[in-house]
Amino acid sequence: MKLFQSLKAFGVLAATLLFCTESFAVYPATCPVMQKRNNGNGQWSSCAGQGSIPVSPNVVGTSYANFFSVNGIAPDTKTGDINFYWPGVTNITQLYVITRVWVGTTILPTKVGPPPVPEIRNGNTYATYCFYVLNLPNAGVLTLEFTNPQTNQPAYLCSYDLRSGATVTSPVSCAPTIISEPSSKAICSDTTSFRISASGVTTYQWQRSTNGGSSWSNITAAPFTGFNSPVLNITSAASTYAGNQFRAILIGSSGTCSTTSNAYTLTSYPRPTAAFEAGAIVCGVGTYNLKINLTGTGPWSFTYTTNGGSPTTISNIVSSTYYLPVTVAATTTYSIIALNDRFCANYSVSSPVTIVVQDKPTIAVTSPVNYCYSNVMGTATLNYTGTTNSPTQYSITPGTRSMGGFNNVLNASNVFNSGSGSVNITIPASIAPGTYD
Repeated sequence: MKLFQSLKAFGVLAATLLFCTESFAVYPATCPVMQKRNNGNGQWSSCAGQGSIPVSPNVVGTSYANFFSVNGIAPDTKTGDINFYWPGVTNITQLYVITRVWVGTTILPTKVGPPPVPEIRNGNTYATYCFYVLNLPNAGVLTLEFTNPQTNQPAYLCSYDLRSGATVTSPVSCAPTIISEPSSKAICSDTTSFRISASGVTTYQWQRSTNGGSSWSNITAAPFTGFNSPVLNITSAASTYAGNQFRAILIGSSGTCSTTSNAYTLTSYPRPTAAFEAGAIVCGVGTYNLKINLTGTGPWSFTYTTNGGSPTTISNIVSSTYYLPVTVAATTTYSIIALNDRFCANYSVSSPVTIVVQDKPTIAVTSPVNYCYSNVMGTATLNYTGTTNSPTQYSITPGTRSMGGFNNVLNASNVFNSGSGSVNITIPASIAPGTYD
């Protein structure tokens, strides 16, 4: 039975020990020294895994042993090889595979064949790795990722100056790497989400703070979902969490290494509203002002339609009370279909409003009306004919030639006959003889 155990030594990821009942295996604990680099095709038979040349024992039974069939790479695509050695080390029995290759910060399509059986001579351990597909450059910094073929976990990165061959060891952290994360968020709705992208993550745990980040608690229940995934959702009542902070704890494959995201603050703004104060019943063609009451944070803009036709947008409204001038000649319905304020956009609003346009009533008054002078208050009769549209109220006010002391009649009720009839008006006492309008 195989047992793997990881140790740490000298500030780098330690060797992985493979215990067996009859023997044990030792991996390199540090980066090797680049002894010699050969560019150029050919010499394929000198590569591990080709012909009768064996591969490192720990690669047997893994996909790396069948490197060429898995990757579809023919042996004649070899572009060169590198001879490595570990100075002063003689107990290495297993070698890591090289899984990725960079020059500078650019990852190359270069493929690396399986490692050979390590060779120990002159107090050192030697190994030659073959490279395929793309030749290595002659300058720049070459970085290689050494990976355990049994666990597929990177052991360390090794960088080499291709001009001098200098070696630098860069241990691979087991902590996940954040690729992108959200910023603090301002919302106007009852739902929202936070999304994070990272590599090397096996477990996600979202947390929430209600005291500005002084303490944090795991999110585990509704109205939150996805609290163990890359996307945290607030499915209802999101505005009640305004001022709270959120963050993600990303745990790596070891279960002990973790990365903590930034803290994101949730801000909530009230959703704007727009409502017509009332419709109207008007008489005849004319221009009218429809009053609209707005809430939220100015400036506002809204879009409305007339009888469901093409939309019209009004922008840069700075007052919460707005009067929309409209000209109507027939009954017309106005609907606000979209509303924005300073922080919130595309909100629907209240019910539409209708202006009902009715035809103006008419009446013809028989003129003139003769009235005899009196020193006391009297009554004159106004005769009318030819009413239309059934008038129900009337007003009598002075015209150009006004009668002194006359009391205006305003919105008086009366049932007007459709043919002819009369109404009485009061004449003040002692009115001087003359003609009055």
